[in-house]
Amino acid sequence: MNIGASRYSNRRCNVLLISSIIFNSIYWIISESKQDWLQSVWGTFSANESTSNTAIIDVQSIYKENRCAINFYGLPRAFKDLVLPSVIRNVININANHTCDYYIHYYNVTFEPKGRIGMQGGQISPMEIFDIREYILNASAGAPRPPLVAFIADTDDEFQTRRNETLQKIRHVRDPQGKYLYFPWIEPSYLFPGTVDNIIKMWHSIQSVWSLMEEHELMYDFKYSRVAMMRSDVVYMTPIDIFLKADGGIDIGNNEVVIPYFASYPVNDRLIYGPRDAVVTWATGRFGRMDSHANATLHIPREYGWSMHPERFVANEILPAILENGFHVTRHPTLCLLRARPGNVVWAQDCHTAPRNAVIINSGLVVEDTLASILGRNCTRTRDNHLQC
Repeated sequence: MNIGASRYSNRRCNVLLISSIIFNSIYWIISESKQDWLQSVWGTFSANESTSNTAIIDVQSIYKENRCAINFYGLPRAFKDLVLPSVIRNVININANHTCDYYIHYYNVTFEPKGRIGMQGGQISPMEIFDIREYILNASAGAPRPPLVAFIADTDDEFQTRRNETLQKIRHVRDPQGKYLYFPWIEPSYLFPGTVDNIIKMWHSIQSVWSLMEEHELMYDFKYSRVAMMRSDVVYMTPIDIFLKADGGIDIGNNEVVIPYFASYPVNDRLIYGPRDAVVTWATGRFGRMDSHANATLHIPREYGWSMHPERFVANEILPAILENGFHVTRHPTLCLLRARPGNVVWAQDCHTAPRNAVIINSGLVVEDTLASILGRNCTRTRDNHLQC
């Protein structure tokens, strides 16, 4: 299902090498309006009829000189117990033949406070994120060029310092009607200011991991061909081969961007993969568009009050910019990932939220059975319809 739309009119790092260079594998830790917006963004998508998830294909014969990167971002909630087993099965092993490099940004925090509806908070073990390196290297054992695995981190204090100007703007700037200009006050489930603080935290993590990848490109004078941006707090329920299109075919032309179909509000902003020169807009184009987007929403009745709503922001600003650069954006009909939360809780209904339950129907996915297979244990339903694993 293709997307078409038109748009509204010195970072400092300290690099510490903590392991030797083994062949070419380096392990790093870096501390550190247009009112006629097309209806296709909202209701004229046609879901791709294919139900093929992926195929394990050696596409290096097609992209001989090209390289790929898989970038993880965000807060590593329940990473070892829930997320990592799914990443091993449905990301690392599926893409092992491509020998992608991996870049990871994480927040070095050990506790998450309670948030908006369904966000109970709890303990986090951020150092679990480093367990991913062993599985990446093992999956590519024997490859001519071992993959690079690099990490970058922020504490809460570092984040607050680096994004203080943006956070203050969201808290204090109001429009001519006296309403918050940036905070999406029209969304009743959003808590002020914490919900949008978390959105900015996610955007910062996305941009930080991209910058880490970009530094490596500049250092060695090359560019990746394919890039994926993936959250580190979700359970990947279906295989993701980042060289395949949404219909399961190889993206020979390297011009299709893939996003999930489920949770389209009006689009899903939780994952993207495709050509590097398209994904760069998704990864780095948000902060620079905040002001123009907020002011544009003042003149569009259906957007007024939604300014920093993350999915609408991506639909209004990011995807149209990708399309304007000549790329295609397609929603994957079977791709499914479920949010993980502290205490080993999985939000089991996430993939049921696509229009008409399409992802579950297309994939034939039975959530409990697939989770049990990935985790090696059964999960139980909670009173709020989540799964305790």
